[in-house]
Amino acid sequence: MLAVGLIAAIGLWSWWLNGGMGWGHGVVLKRVPTPVAASAPLPPASQASAPSSSARSQAASSPEPAPTDRERFFTELGQTGDAFGSLNALLTAVAGALVAWAGFMQHQTLKQARQEAKAEREGRKIQQFESLFFQLLGLSAAVTERIEGPRRKGKVTSLVPGMGNTHVMLAGQKGPRALDAYARKVFNALPALPPEQQADQQRLEALVKYFLTEVYDKRPSAFGPYFRLLYQTFKHIHESTLTPGEQIRYANIARGQISEGAVLLLAINGLTYDGYKFVPLIEKFGLLEHLHRRYRAEFESALQLGYRPRAFMGSEERAMPGNEWEGTPTLPQAYFQHFEEARATADAELEFEVGFDSDAAQDD
Repeated sequence: MLAVGLIAAIGLWSWWLNGGMGWGHGVVLKRVPTPVAASAPLPPASQASAPSSSARSQAASSPEPAPTDRERFFTELGQTGDAFGSLNALLTAVAGALVAWAGFMQHQTLKQARQEAKAEREGRKIQQFESLFFQLLGLSAAVTERIEGPRRKGKVTSLVPGMGNTHVMLAGQKGPRALDAYARKVFNALPALPPEQQADQQRLEALVKYFLTEVYDKRPSAFGPYFRLLYQTFKHIHESTLTPGEQIRYANIARGQISEGAVLLLAINGLTYDGYKFVPLIEKFGLLEHLHRRYRAEFESALQLGYRPRAFMGSEERAMPGNEWEGTPTLPQAYFQHFEEARATADAELEFEVGFDSDAAQDD
């Protein structure tokens, strides 16, 4: 309808400019009355040149002559012309309004096109993000399945004088169960300490030292890729252009693959010199929320020396005032650097070499 009205207004306006005015002039010429010639004889020249004083006074006192039919016609014709001028102005205004409306509609079309292009770009970004995200998840799952847990003692094979019985060593569990087995190994190796501040610090240092020398360094080719892929997965989420809500959603998908035992290992690894940069992401996404209740009761107070409370909270709690993400670790990176000396010493010991090749620790 708008296009039809615009075309009609422009057509009428063009017709008036090109043929309408000529048609109007023709009509006027046909209707103009022909003036009637005067029948009274003209006065002699002697009389016309000098009107009498009585004639001048009579002319001055007489009223103005009434307009003739010709004068009245041209007056009405001028008013009619004014009406055509108003119509011309109206048509011009209508045409201008239609042009403005067309410009507005073009602007809306361009705006919608820009929005659609932006949505398409955002869609491509999400596709690119998800492609790498699920690749990282797949790699993490593959690496997890290759992790072998502590080997277990089987039946007695022989009695060695002075050394006791020897046992058949059974292959350890693999995958998430292997990580849970290593978490139990850490839990069973550390004695209970009273919940005091000094005891918490001692417990934290004991956790880190035992994890480095008896767990991580016994399977470096397994734990190294595992923790690095976890870090890259959550770093990819953190550096994306997703909204905070979408980041939480993808982080929940990723942390759903971390078993409860692996959460303890992740917490301890974040407090090592090499795992230090993982701490802000652990706190941002609350990766310690699903720490097993036994490990939480035993180690949470010690772990909170290196992690803020939000690391143990769910998404709703982390969103509450007072639990804002800091973005920096609580402890400095060099806090556990002195354990590197203990690791270097363990590398040179025969016990470590044997343990690296055949971990003889019994699984419980």
